[in-house]
Amino acid sequence: MNALERLIANLARLPGLGRKSASRIAYHLLRADESLTRSLAEDLATLHQTIRNCSVCGTYTDIDPCGICTDSSRDRTSICVVEEPRDVLTIEGIREHRGLYHVLGGAISPIDGVGPGNLRIASLVERVKSGGVRELIVATNPTVEG
Repeated sequence: MNALERLIANLARLPGLGRKSASRIAYHLLRADESLTRSLAEDLATLHQTIRNCSVCGTYTDIDPCGICTDSSRDRTSICVVEEPRDVLTIEGIREHRGLYHVLGGAISPIDGVGPGNLRIASLVERVKSGGVRELIVATNPTVEG
């Protein structure tokens, strides 16, 4: 397998990308300015060293605590509970919630062996018990697990 075929195969392993989309991306990168591919490669190479979970809310961040948790203009009386870090980005994109977040890290799924102890529920309870929280918005998926 040559380098281009390997790149296409690796891109096709990403969720939502089939071989055809992976191929389009690979060929686009070949035509793009080398600075784009170099920057992308550097970001991918350092991804696991630079991005981690916020120790307060659990979202992905390169600083700890994250920018949302340290933003003094946020409403600290409201916490929006979501399943995954990507849900924070989705809700932030709507620009309606000005409070804080709490990422559970998944959903309860007995069939997959995920119970309450596998999620960040205890830390949510501690945040609420510490006082000041008046509103808890549960924004999990509208499924049995959610």
